[in-house]
Amino acid sequence: MNDGPFHAVVRRGLGALLARWGTARGGVDARRLLSEYSLREWVFRWPVHSVGALLGLAPGTLPEVAAWTGDLVKGLAPGAEEAVVLRGGLAAERLRAEVRSALEAQTARGGGGALSFLMEEVGASGDSAEPLDAERLVDGVVANAIGLLVQTHDATAGLIGNTLRALMKEPSLLAEVVARPALLPRVLDEVLRYDPPVQNTRRYLAEDTVLEGHTLVAGECVLVVLAAANRDAQLHQEPHRFDIHREEPARLSFGWGAHVCPGERLAKSLAAEALEALLATDVALHREAFADVRFLPLLNARVPLLPALRLAHEEVG
Repeated sequence: MNDGPFHAVVRRGLGALLARWGTARGGVDARRLLSEYSLREWVFRWPVHSVGALLGLAPGTLPEVAAWTGDLVKGLAPGAEEAVVLRGGLAAERLRAEVRSALEAQTARGGGGALSFLMEEVGASGDSAEPLDAERLVDGVVANAIGLLVQTHDATAGLIGNTLRALMKEPSLLAEVVARPALLPRVLDEVLRYDPPVQNTRRYLAEDTVLEGHTLVAGECVLVVLAAANRDAQLHQEPHRFDIHREEPARLSFGWGAHVCPGERLAKSLAAEALEALLATDVALHREAFADVRFLPLLNARVPLLPALRLAHEEVG
């Protein structure tokens, strides 16, 4: 949560990697994986499989990588039981070993992989005031690759899940999107505004300041409620109405300024690919199963636990 020379260098490298991926499609067939998991499992597992494949992790390890990422996320949750925390710590060590092994393999081949690209980008940033010794460089690359997997696990699953819930709630909207798949980006933008997976974030004061008439001192925390900002009537007309045909798309759900999330394009691309796969199944026949969906007990995110359905690959509409 603190800026610094090394943080800035790694962030630039990570931004370069995400820019390189752009709106890349997931590295794993979404429809194939739907036959292996229930919908509830798949919405968490497939995004991690895909980002793992984009990072260049060995295909045979992706199911374990997805499971380890899930264990790590659960272990990081505030209030997690001791056994869950311990399992999360073990998962973190396994992820670290797997990502480091993939990085070493890509480096030995002379580069070309996402992890080796990230290491080259970070290592080439020579304006850091702190020396980048080899071990710290490797640790930084591995940690940020694992961070991508962690962010993908809940946040992307939340975006997919909340979008699917919106479609299941409104049959006319579902029919419109099935008839015109090009509307999916608009649907995602409106879900990000109306029901975003990440509801709030925190910022810490580097120095004393006055914010909106309130005196704050260095070290204090400011809770930034993104969900409330997205319902601000000064930004959006009729902010409490879900409308995919808005003139003004969501602008705040990925943050703003120096700390804007660099993964916006990738998250939207993965979510669009996931929804395309889901809309090519019989999910529309299960609308009643979405009537009483529960959410994970998270402090800053709104991530639904979707029905544990086994979907069939049938064209709908």
